Amino acid sequence: MTNRMPCETACLADIGAREEQQDRVEVFADEMALLIVLADGMGGHEGGAMAAQVVIDVAREQFDAFIDGKTPLQLTDIVYCAHERIKITGAELGLSPHSTCVLLHLTDTTATWAHVGDSRLYHFDNGRLTERTIDHSMVELMRLQGRLSEEEMKVHPDQNRLFEALGGNNLPEVETGYADNSENDGFLLASDGLWENVSDSELEAVFKAQNLDEALRGLVESAKTKGEPECDNISVAVARHRRATPSLGLRISRAFTRFREVWV
Repeated sequence: MTNRMPCETACLADIGAREEQQDRVEVFADEMALLIVLADGMGGHEGGAMAAQVVIDVAREQFDAFIDGKTPLQLTDIVYCAHERIKITGAELGLSPHSTCVLLHLTDTTATWAHVGDSRLYHFDNGRLTERTIDHSMVELMRLQGRLSEEEMKVHPDQNRLFEALGGNNLPEVETGYADNSENDGFLLASDGLWENVSDSELEAVFKAQNLDEALRGLVESAKTKGEPECDNISVAVARHRRATPSLGLRISRAFTRFREVWV
């Protein structure tokens, strides 16, 4: 099916320095919309990976049933359905799995998102970071209280202490958000393995790059290098409006200009 959305997307996951990949990230698309889903599993060997995969599976099952005007509710339904499935499956396997999640639904004019935990959504305007989701974590609470800076959050020993997650006995509190989606807007979803190890300026640079896939590979490599020797799993996804391909005449003109700069 041909996608008519004016957005281009890219996603990437890396195991980092861990023995198991417990992050999951996926992009679903039809003619009218995109659904980007990122989950960071927790719960020991196999449990975390299972929990994150459940989030992806439930999103895939429900994406085709989205109805205009009900997007926040439907994103919340995905989260609650995944939560129940993680809880039930974990009990059957004798595991205690949990997962964070962040979901972004895009049409040509609107962006709607939902999140639980410390996997983040970043919103950019003309390549400049304008807002991000608020983590459900102890260190985020400390930052909001003025006790930690943004940078101190990334290295604090309590960074992984969450008070909201999918799985377990407590129903998670889902936060949703909404924004217009225009040619100036861009969105980035990231697990903590990425955002702990890169700067805001590195995130902004992704939206200035001509090749989105190459930009993400560079961003992930930067996170891995800075996170050594114990870098967490990394996952990231990006959506931005498509870059226009220069016309043949313009490309020739640019090539001629570069030729003159070298030889004149």
